[in-house]
Amino acid sequence: MAHLVAHLEVNDVSKAYDQGRGQSVQALSNVSLQLGRGEFVSLVGPSGCGKTTLFDIIAGLTMPDRGQVLIDGIDRTGETGYVSYMPQEDLLLPWRTTLQNVMLAPELRGGDLTESRQEVMKLIDLFGLSGFEDSYPFELSGGMRQRVALLRTVMCKNDIMLLDEPFGALDAITRRDMQVWLRSVWEQLRITVLFVTHDVEEAVYLSDRVYVMSGRPGRIVHECVIPLESSRPRTITSSPEFIALRSQVMDALDSGT
Repeated sequence: MAHLVAHLEVNDVSKAYDQGRGQSVQALSNVSLQLGRGEFVSLVGPSGCGKTTLFDIIAGLTMPDRGQVLIDGIDRTGETGYVSYMPQEDLLLPWRTTLQNVMLAPELRGGDLTESRQEVMKLIDLFGLSGFEDSYPFELSGGMRQRVALLRTVMCKNDIMLLDEPFGALDAITRRDMQVWLRSVWEQLRITVLFVTHDVEEAVYLSDRVYVMSGRPGRIVHECVIPLESSRPRTITSSPEFIALRSQVMDALDSGT
């Protein structure tokens, strides 16, 4: 069988930061991971383990000391514009409405804005924003602001999205609702997603696979395949299968820190 090229592949990436006076901090050490096209993969690890540094390297914002980032088999290390990146903060512009904030992505990308606007209007309902097109960020709840930010990220029109703890600042009830919503949206759009979270249950619920990182210097210590039922929507339950997968990830975190 022919080798299938991964949609996103990180090969043996390491990164250290100079702190001056001859001192350096090793943020990442020999990190390798792969995502197939349309996969939802989560990355969990302790605070300070280099997850955000890894995202910056994948996005082309930071050069690794060694290693490569391949997209569809082509070396894109240090190149920007091939992935969409959504940080934890929604970073909505307060003087722009929902529609105007979402349209910022196609405006910066260039192209036919009329066509982009039509596409946004088709996605507004899927993102639960119908009736709020002309609302300003201060008029939206935290969960709705994150929906706007995610739609803006989708409109960057890259097939790979990096989501860095997008629900980390939300209250528990809103976060659970957003998890269910995101899983539903992903099922329809099937974008390749690499998702950073500190919430193990969130990772197991959302993902096809979960990578576990060690404490600094960050390295991959475990890969957990999530073979839960393929029927949709997936539910967060206390089933023995779900509990076993959650325990597997927790054990890897405990042993890798």
